Amino acid sequence: MLRCRVLRRRPVVHLRPTRSARGGSGLHLVGAYAILAILVAAVAVGLRGAIPWAHPAPAWSLAPPIATAVSVGLGLVFAALVIAFTRVAVRHFAWARALADGLRPAVWSLSTPHIVAVALASSIAEELLFRAVLVPWLGVALAAVAFGLAHQMRGPGRWPWVAFSAIVGLALGALYAATGSLLGPIAAHAAINAANLAWLRSGAWQNAVSSAPPKSPAQGLSPT
Repeated sequence: MLRCRVLRRRPVVHLRPTRSARGGSGLHLVGAYAILAILVAAVAVGLRGAIPWAHPAPAWSLAPPIATAVSVGLGLVFAALVIAFTRVAVRHFAWARALADGLRPAVWSLSTPHIVAVALASSIAEELLFRAVLVPWLGVALAAVAFGLAHQMRGPGRWPWVAFSAIVGLALGALYAATGSLLGPIAAHAAINAANLAWLRSGAWQNAVSSAPPKSPAQGLSPT
């Protein structure tokens, strides 16, 4: 006589971060970028005697208020283009999907206020370092390469992410060198970070991937 044992499946428990855990993660990122900004500002003051909000020799001869307005306006237009490209790239390129997949675990627990704070803190710290300090010293191209190399992550999206970051850095450096104002690069950087972090956290990029047309194996990383 055969006996049958009925195996009961244990319920799967999905763990979500508590409010304190979400807050701690965001505050740690903001604190790290705040420390970086303070250190870079101190180095800049030591090198140039002041925080270099303005390029010492901008390519365009504009009055400071006009230079700031042009810098911010062009920066926001560029940010909109980068954000739009991000959505298209995730839909059509395997490296962009791999990059989104790799970055999401770092941001999925952040609240909206923390995303805004991280976007502002990271943009100020990185623009002070890579644009305000390095562009007058190394030039736009080498500062962009340094910016790209600083944005590395493990996985198949590593080098495309470095290349993409370097291109963005090249544009932001050129904007700073042309207008002389750092506010445009900061505004663009903050807008790109805030929009893309919120998009990654929401998981909306997964819907874009699921609605993308299927690829044949021969297409590989080529756009559809």
